[in-house]
Amino acid sequence: MNLAMNPACAAARSVLILALPVAAMAAPSFPMQFPSSTTPNVLPAALRPALDQALARDPDATWLEQKVISDDGQADDLFGFRVLVSGSTAFISAPAPIYRPGKVYVFANSGGTWTQMQTLTATPASPPPPNWSDFFGWSLSLSGDTLIIGAPFMLDQTLGPIGAAYVFTQSGGTWTQTQELTASDASVTDYFGWAVAQNNGTALIGANSHNRGANGTEGAAYVFVNSGSTWTQTQELEPSDGTPGDGRQFGSSVAFDGTTMLIGAPGADYNSNGVYIPGSAYVFENTGGTWGETEILAPDDGADGDQFGFAVAIAGTTLLIGAPAADIVANIHQGAAYVFDGSAGTFTETDKLVAADGTFYDQFGQSVAIQGAHALIGGWSHDDDPNQLPPPPKAGVAYLYTASRGVWSLSNEFTASDGTDGDSFGWDVALDGTTLLIGSQGTVSGNQFQGAGYFYTPTGPPIANISPLSMTFTLTVGATDSAPLTIGNSGGTALTYAITEAVAGATSGQVPESVDGPSLLDDSIIRAAGISGAGCSSPSDVPWLSESPTSGSVDAISSQDVTVAVDATALDPGNYSALLCVTTNDPINGLIAVPVSLGVNPNDTIFADGFDGAP
Repeated sequence: MNLAMNPACAAARSVLILALPVAAMAAPSFPMQFPSSTTPNVLPAALRPALDQALARDPDATWLEQKVISDDGQADDLFGFRVLVSGSTAFISAPAPIYRPGKVYVFANSGGTWTQMQTLTATPASPPPPNWSDFFGWSLSLSGDTLIIGAPFMLDQTLGPIGAAYVFTQSGGTWTQTQELTASDASVTDYFGWAVAQNNGTALIGANSHNRGANGTEGAAYVFVNSGSTWTQTQELEPSDGTPGDGRQFGSSVAFDGTTMLIGAPGADYNSNGVYIPGSAYVFENTGGTWGETEILAPDDGADGDQFGFAVAIAGTTLLIGAPAADIVANIHQGAAYVFDGSAGTFTETDKLVAADGTFYDQFGQSVAIQGAHALIGGWSHDDDPNQLPPPPKAGVAYLYTASRGVWSLSNEFTASDGTDGDSFGWDVALDGTTLLIGSQGTVSGNQFQGAGYFYTPTGPPIANISPLSMTFTLTVGATDSAPLTIGNSGGTALTYAITEAVAGATSGQVPESVDGPSLLDDSIIRAAGISGAGCSSPSDVPWLSESPTSGSVDAISSQDVTVAVDATALDPGNYSALLCVTTNDPINGLIAVPVSLGVNPNDTIFADGFDGAP
């Protein structure tokens, strides 16, 4: 996180460096400007009302919002600066920059309502002077019953502000501090604890301003391992391409899933020599008990100043990396987020996500979260360029994307129901299952930058979304093939489904017309309008077609792939068609027909050796 994007942090650094001893530090004056077409289709007139009804079911309307604030909130708390949700427990931080210690608030869900249960504060080994801010809550990470909270401005009485991370464990519903973690080679303004991630007894802690002596402030990340309830530093990670004073801010963001460590180095947006750093992200893997760098990631279209690596997240073999300062066409710092896939053993960029309604200084990619096939991306919507006249701030937006067979598409956009310009809604985001949590540093009851958190959960009936709209296969006689049919649910409750088969356009599996003939076109139009295909009223087995599974349940805001297989072993050359009839408990799309066409070509093996006269 660079200082240009965070005036409050910039002021803090100036005070720390220039105004020690800290006992004489004066509180700054507030307020500060803190993160504050469709293609026409020919459709029969009789079907238009049904299609309009299906399209009018805006998924945004199915989400329930709950706004929460702290019970002791005051101006400049920055409640919502970091957010984390796991099951029925959530954590929201209020690092309160400059003049008082930060706090982290624990919320619990009971009966669908989130309620504050506990307030966490740090107990540092070296007590700070009055009015000192440790920025406790600058970062959060949860694994099981262990919570790690970063405090990058923790003050050591001898070394100065070096930073720390605090371990809390839960017992009987109560969280208690059990250890304070610091770097073995800590130095002043390292900002240890700027970012934290953990998984099953191993923690990764970023110190994005760590001073390496001759190499200057490259940044670092530290590995800690828990043994017998005691955390011990086992390794210090640094970038392989670090150079003296490069300002890349390695360790500004971290993610760790137990097998892969991802460390962001977005670089400062501006530095002393005027060089803009595009930003990068580093992949570390464990070999023989030692974590080593295996890849350096950068976007295919990266440019200086993009801040690629500002936010990072991992889900399986998928990485999501934010670049909030990326220019999109002529929109300065609109922002983007990049998807990398590592299923082939190395990570390759597969998608670039950009808000279709984005504009300049949206900062899309400021925060990212990913779980399974869902990604939540925040755009806090404000100018981060200190050399430009700031445009009017906006309230901020968060975007939910869903992946289907590797292709990511926008599912929903979220804005606070009471949002106002300058709220920085989307400054941080989190998701778990069907629960979204979005942080905002808006004004509460006249308290500027007090901040709030917004929970979103889907509600209402299930909504079936089937993809693709139709399926086409081409085989030779005797061959087989398969493809996935995705059954999605964008509603608020579980979707149940069952699949049967039906002949399309004829009484047998073989039809005389071509695979794009009128009967299939009509079924496709009917399916798009949310009306069942006519052929589904008479289900029958289609010998060359099969599905697995044939029934199941899809959770809210989730999807499931069904394998559709075709077999031309017993078929003569020709064109075949059928319907997959998907019956669901969607009150509107209760029956969806998916046309399947199969073209079977002759197996010309007799000519495999050519016409060379060979016997």
